[in-house]
Amino acid sequence: MTRIGRLLHSWKPVYSSLGLELTDRQIKLVEAGLGSKMKPIVYQHAIEKLPDGAVVDGRIKQGMPIIVQLKRMLRSKPFRAKRVHLVLPSQLIMVRFLKLPDIPVKDLRKVVAFELNHNLHLPFDHPYYDFAKLNGSNNKKAHKPMKKASPAAKPQEPAFQETAAAKDQPSVNNMFADFESPASAPASDVQPPALCDVMLVAAPRELIDEYVAIVKAAGLVPATIEFKAMSLLRLALSIEMVKSDETFMVVDINETGTDLSIFHRTELKITRNVPLPVPSTITAADQKTPASDSGADWFAEFNTIAKVDDPLQAFSGDLLHEIERLMNFYRYTLNNRDHEFTSIILSGDVEGLADIEEYCKARFPELVRLLFSYRIHIDATDPFTLLPKIAVPLGVGLRGKET
Repeated sequence: MTRIGRLLHSWKPVYSSLGLELTDRQIKLVEAGLGSKMKPIVYQHAIEKLPDGAVVDGRIKQGMPIIVQLKRMLRSKPFRAKRVHLVLPSQLIMVRFLKLPDIPVKDLRKVVAFELNHNLHLPFDHPYYDFAKLNGSNNKKAHKPMKKASPAAKPQEPAFQETAAAKDQPSVNNMFADFESPASAPASDVQPPALCDVMLVAAPRELIDEYVAIVKAAGLVPATIEFKAMSLLRLALSIEMVKSDETFMVVDINETGTDLSIFHRTELKITRNVPLPVPSTITAADQKTPASDSGADWFAEFNTIAKVDDPLQAFSGDLLHEIERLMNFYRYTLNNRDHEFTSIILSGDVEGLADIEEYCKARFPELVRLLFSYRIHIDATDPFTLLPKIAVPLGVGLRGKET
């Protein structure tokens, strides 16, 4: 460790914590905290490969190799923090945005429980869930540890009555399903109650239990659990890559899939996991132009920029198609035509991320940027390459004292 690294480590505040991300191929661990002027500091970091088959599609199949690798990582460097914040795999999490009565958070919690038990069809049993009230009145902090779906609210409870009064209102946009236009509310002579936007996040109980068991077996203390989009938002704001009043997209690319998330004024509006091929495994025979929507003739121009057998170029074409498709859905289907995008931020652990950035700039020259900022203390020989790779565990690690 360099002298600067030793100094930073010796000055580490008591609220530093660990951020952990498991992918199908890697385990990433970051110890982070906040220094002077709230600047993020990376005290330690480690990235190690996992044995094939240990994690498959985000699910832990072989726990012991992961525990052994995690213990080895903790011994390899002077990690001091024991509290760890976890990131769950995006493809196994349900994120939905609801329109619910604008009532106090305490009562809203009962409405959410009622919706989960009666109106929302989850793709898994025994869910843990959490929610955040995004606007409206009575906005006390709604974040609690993810919990099991609770019994339905009783008919005599005010929360139940509010739900019944609002049942004809448009309610759910499933961000992990195929895009659909929001259903129109039927005409009614009754004045509907005021509504608010609520973000609901749910995950299978067994998934969370598996991840918690892993970190406990390695000698760590699990603190919180969240999903990738929120970790990346926290980091982007901390290093001032974006401002709080902007509309922007964060694109995180790894071996098994890509996460695309749109934010407006620091609120998550859409997040989607797309199973794109891994660039390092694409061959020239696999290259093909994605089917374009009407008005997307730029794909033809993109594919004439460089007539070479470049797997990253083919991947970038597919990625750009997904980016533009999501942006168009947000603007036109969700009726946000006045929201101008200020940036498209790229992060991830794939090789050739800088080349993907250049290909994407051919379509969005003023918007695409690789995640990086000088507003962060990080001890590395190549911080430009490292920061996008550890963005997710670093972002969740910055939760610090949160429980």
